[in-house]
Amino acid sequence: MSALGAYPLSSSFSSNLEVAWRRKTPPRSLKLSQRRMHVVSVFPSQTSDPPVPSSVTYKRSAVQSHFECQTTLENLGLKQFSSKVSRTLATSMGVLPGGADPGTSTPVGVSYDVTKDKSGDLKLNGIVKTAVCVLCDRCLAPHATRVFSPFSVLLSRTPVEEPTEPSIGVVLGEEPEPGEPVLDIDLDDKFHFPDEVKVMDLSSYIRDTVHLDVPYFSICSSICKGLCTRCGLNLNTSECTCRDDSTDDDEISETK
Repeated sequence: MSALGAYPLSSSFSSNLEVAWRRKTPPRSLKLSQRRMHVVSVFPSQTSDPPVPSSVTYKRSAVQSHFECQTTLENLGLKQFSSKVSRTLATSMGVLPGGADPGTSTPVGVSYDVTKDKSGDLKLNGIVKTAVCVLCDRCLAPHATRVFSPFSVLLSRTPVEEPTEPSIGVVLGEEPEPGEPVLDIDLDDKFHFPDEVKVMDLSSYIRDTVHLDVPYFSICSSICKGLCTRCGLNLNTSECTCRDDSTDDDEISETK
């Protein structure tokens, strides 16, 4: 009995599964938890690529408060999500090309505003725009999807220390106690940025921001037909006779 339950695996379906596996495409008959893990199962050798240094940076400025940066998925270490379809979609979104070879890279646009608080710390509020290529969870065909990732970063003049006491958050409507820090930003979004440092490399942070917004479940179209559960054929691009064969078998069994 196969993982599909009542349907035995035909020789053609097994062949398609073997080809899909060699192409590092998770077959549909795998467990749902395994099939959805695009990043781990589809591209296991490319998930830990570090970004190119200084792909996205912040440079201190006494007069400028709004910044625009252009880079690529390849420079951010996310080349596994880059393809021709992602480049086309990102360009149609108005994301300007970046990188040394924009014709073969998926552009990523980063825009943010900088504000300074009373203590001199800097807060960066912005958004990352790009497109990523993922696999459809119905038919396993690659397709592009939009990514809009808002972010907030705090650049602290003092070293960032992990709190020694656990916190369960704040109660709405209550004012914090005198001297109690306001937990308005996650610890992972805080970075030490002393006054003597003039440039902050945000490449790894932007990479993680995009990576976290890659959809966990995605389909290429609302009318996607998926794969045939018997032979594994993509029903969007081809037609199979499995359904007709099963109908004939049912009619024969009924006559008996």
